[in-house]
Amino acid sequence: MAVDAVVMGLGRFGGGLSAAESLLAEGRQVLVTDLAEEEALQASVTKLRETFGAQVSFRLGGHDQEDFAQAELVIANPAVPQPWKNPYLKSAWQAGATITTEIARTLSQLSDRKTIAITGSAGKSTTTAMTHAALVAAGIPATRGGNLGESLLGTPKDHTLVVELSSAMAWWLYEAPKAPQPTFDVALRTNLAPNHLDWHGDMGHYAQCKQAILDHAKVSLDGSTLSSYEGELLVPGHHNRINAAAALAA
Repeated sequence: MAVDAVVMGLGRFGGGLSAAESLLAEGRQVLVTDLAEEEALQASVTKLRETFGAQVSFRLGGHDQEDFAQAELVIANPAVPQPWKNPYLKSAWQAGATITTEIARTLSQLSDRKTIAITGSAGKSTTTAMTHAALVAAGIPATRGGNLGESLLGTPKDHTLVVELSSAMAWWLYEAPKAPQPTFDVALRTNLAPNHLDWHGDMGHYAQCKQAILDHAKVSLDGSTLSSYEGELLVPGHHNRINAAAALAA
């Protein structure tokens, strides 16, 4: 079967599932490849096979460089460290393939939506959830997703997107070859401390990827400069008061 799209990394928690489903829904012939064996990915593999049949194929327990060299489109898992050094992705780039991630592709498709991007070394998931809850409580339709694992595809047009972004996602959005470089209405960085240096190589590269999110927003907020929230809060702790202040600021 001829393949025109490769999904690199289905993920033990189904991280590549929505990427594969969206490509298959477009009528593409898709190859899903993962280092894990089928047993570890059974639920996602079964769902794809039952829904799309022969339209999807699998290479599990390892990658094959030839699959990447022949692909027109590759959807990479952002968890792959230092992708600029990855031999499989390098083969695809050298062959002229388009390489992107699910979040980059999704944000390009939803570029007409109001979007709040939230990143940081700690507290970004909590702040994303709080920001989403605050919008909904205020009567503003909103959908959250991104690094939280919830797909944004199919979001109604009147919804504000609240997107949690990791530093790896940021690299694919702004630093990768042919990166889409989306612009956000609001971007918030909760804080900045050494993290994921195995992925980035050094603190400078990590900080640069985080900063790129703020640099591509109409309004940028630095959570480290905000005073903690002093009102009633259902979740305890000083850090959650800081997260709440950041969420309300966003």
